Amino acid sequence: MRRCCALLFGFALLPAIAIAQLPAPIDPSRYAFPGSVPAPASGTSAALALADRWLGDEPFSNPALPPRSRLSITPVFQRVSRQDLSSSNREFSDQGGSIDLAGAYASWKIHAVALAAYFGQPGLRIEDNAYTLGLGLVPGPSAIVTTSSTAREMRTGLGVSFPLGPGQIGLAGEWTQLQHRYEYHEESGSPAAGDQSVEFSGGAFGAVVGARAAWTLGARALELGAAVRRLPETPVD
Repeated sequence: MRRCCALLFGFALLPAIAIAQLPAPIDPSRYAFPGSVPAPASGTSAALALADRWLGDEPFSNPALPPRSRLSITPVFQRVSRQDLSSSNREFSDQGGSIDLAGAYASWKIHAVALAAYFGQPGLRIEDNAYTLGLGLVPGPSAIVTTSSTAREMRTGLGVSFPLGPGQIGLAGEWTQLQHRYEYHEESGSPAAGDQSVEFSGGAFGAVVGARAAWTLGARALELGAAVRRLPETPVD
């Protein structure tokens, strides 16, 4: 009876397993999918290892920006090192690096109110590599593989910040856009060799509310910040 129930349970899971199948040519051992590492939107945030993320000094994560007029543009040079692929394949080569935009924002001071418009890429990964498949331990023809992938999560927002007690309170509306593209090319005698690619994109509206406060304690200062972001489910095509 137990074996019968376990078998029926296994068959019930088959549709869910089929739905979760990744589209070709996406393979987690070949591409960093799913998942991403949060990318800093400015050089200041990168130098502080994202420790300033919720303090409201910049509007990317907390819209409670101090009333000031400022323009900031931060480029990024990104190089992805795939040591996992280079250690398990031969003649490995990858892209030397890519120049892109980490983030940018502009803020305007209107009396005690601050307005801000910002753009950032909290998820950014650009990768191109080529290698001969395997370590050559098995005799026979080898496969030459070339891959290219771009994964972006782009966020654009408009926010406003008001004074409240010793600090600021702010809110912003945001549009989050996802754009991913994965390409795979194989040269070998296999019937499955050739070109494969998949691309999907989608976007959705969200919002973020934040607050910050600052106190001066003699020769020292204390700053506190917090924010809550709503990221809706994003439909993709």
